[in-house]
Amino acid sequence: MTDNTKTIQLPEELYASIQELKQIFTEITGQEIKEDADVIGILLSAFVDSIQGWSEWEQDWETITQ
Repeated sequence: MTDNTKTIQLPEELYASIQELKQIFTEITGQEIKEDADVIGILLSAFVDSIQGWSEWEQDWETITQ
């Protein structure tokens, strides 16, 4: 099996922000977030959820205002 992973160097500011978010998520959940990629995944998941929530809210608004 071939390993297709790639390592990239993050800008210092982004790396520092991810480390801070790991600490915040750990404090909130009580579970240690070990991987930087997990933080990015959490943020992307929240972003997608917010878009889906907006779409549902918009549909509800259209129904209410008809």
